[in-house]
Amino acid sequence: MPHWGAREISPDAYGRLLREGAIRIRAADPGAIILPAALAPTGEAGGANLSEVQFLDELYEWGGAEWFDGVAVQPYSFGQPAGAEANPTELNWNRALLVREVMVRHGDAQTAVWAVAFGGEGDAQEASSLVRQARTDWPWMGPMLWT
Repeated sequence: MPHWGAREISPDAYGRLLREGAIRIRAADPGAIILPAALAPTGEAGGANLSEVQFLDELYEWGGAEWFDGVAVQPYSFGQPAGAEANPTELNWNRALLVREVMVRHGDAQTAVWAVAFGGEGDAQEASSLVRQARTDWPWMGPMLWT
């Protein structure tokens, strides 16, 4: 069952949920860091599965930037090399670049991207290589959590 209750994905409805959560969290802890949910990487364009890139773009269009402090991604490599091209229809590590492009296009270059889950299919050496790449090439990358 999809996480959005077996309904079509709605960035607007999620934005309203995020806003309410952020208001309550900030009231209880003004220093809390709020991240929107890390969406599963997909190249699909609607229905029960919506590209995380498109979802974030629509969340920004709704006005969601006010309600989060960082953007969560899950940049798995899906067996592709770290240097694989960032492409909206391909699943690989560099999809994080596509997310970042959305953020910059919406004037949110100062906000960090958090890799809240990556790795898993590789080993610790691959994870270390990806972290080195991110720390060298992606100054906008915040915390990285290897799974």
